[in-house]
Amino acid sequence: MGGTATLEELARLVDGTVIGERELVIRRLAAMEEAGEGDIVFVAQPKYLAKLKSCRASAVIVPPGVEVQGFALIVCRNPYLAFAKILTRLQVERPAPQGVMAGAVGAPSARLGEGGTIHSGCGAGGRVVVGA
Repeated sequence: MGGTATLEELARLVDGTVIGERELVIRRLAAMEEAGEGDIVFVAQPKYLAKLKSCRASAVIVPPGVEVQGFALIVCRNPYLAFAKILTRLQVERPAPQGVMAGAVGAPSARLGEGGTIHSGCGAGGRVVVGA
């Protein structure tokens, strides 16, 4: 799976603001009924706030103006889009690094960071540095 991320990392991903513990480690996005410690859920509409009373998630994604007690929050303009981005970040398996693949084009002065990949059909120009 994709792994874990701090609430701060997820907030940056979705252009959101953290209210609460920034370094809280989130392991998955879950449905409110199934959520537990280390999970994040989302509430896009206030009519679903009542469901949070029995929710055991560690954090909640909410739109601006929604107040929730007892959870760390990511406040963002579009919780639906945030849901999709966070789901992808946490739950999509990342491919293993492959270095410079056959068919990739790189200038002699280009550098590839540890764990990086330059895919076939892609290029790296002079003095380009591809980070880890």
